[in-house]
Amino acid sequence: VVEKRVNEGAGFELEASYVYGHDLISQTLHPTTQNPGPSTQTYWYLYDGHGTVRALADETGAVTDEYEAFGVLLTPITQNPKPNTYLYTGEQYDADLGMYFLRARYLNTQSGRFHNMDTYQGRNGEPLTLHKYVYGHQNPVMNLDPSGNLSLLSTAQTVAVIGTLTAISGVAISSAGLASAMADEDGLPDAYIFSVAGVASSRGVSASIGLDIIYHVKSNKFYAYTPFAIGLAPSLTSRTSGILLAHLSLVDRSGI
Repeated sequence: VVEKRVNEGAGFELEASYVYGHDLISQTLHPTTQNPGPSTQTYWYLYDGHGTVRALADETGAVTDEYEAFGVLLTPITQNPKPNTYLYTGEQYDADLGMYFLRARYLNTQSGRFHNMDTYQGRNGEPLTLHKYVYGHQNPVMNLDPSGNLSLLSTAQTVAVIGTLTAISGVAISSAGLASAMADEDGLPDAYIFSVAGVASSRGVSASIGLDIIYHVKSNKFYAYTPFAIGLAPSLTSRTSGILLAHLSLVDRSGI
């Protein structure tokens, strides 16, 4: 939704307009014949870590409206609430139906159930996916379902693991290849490798960069190598995670 217009008889007056980035950033309220009110005013959305709108702030930065974790207006903290339909997990609330619009289905937050049945049959190995009406695997604090068809927690975890392993394997293969090229056949360790690698994952992209310090015994020389790898996987989550790895390896041709 970019604009909201009302009052067909007056030529569809502009009541509200919205600015988007990765999420909804702000709404601008315009005076209309039905709601003359003050002049045009802009309010910014403030989110928590789950993507739920927790407050609105005006142009001075002052908080004008506050909401609890499931999108309920906090009173009497908010004395003069502003029109706002984007609340729990940043989704659009339909006041006429008393439910949230989640594309494929409507969600009733009072019962934690969807209004109509899921068309996906589910997976036998995950019993919670077999329930046709439950929202977010019965964990609305950690999960979200913007499509009305799929909880994103397990998807995000799988993507993070795949991306991280892809990035780590790229570092390991590069390091082993370089050490193998310097190995000989005397039956003794030919190289010592000290590796440090950092891996970060966000929005389905995992990247790793590391530093390998290699001591080649035969030549009595040190080498430095900086492997880099990227892993890609589709994801809708914006959460970021990272790990740091370090290890010492002995490399000999007979063991490769």
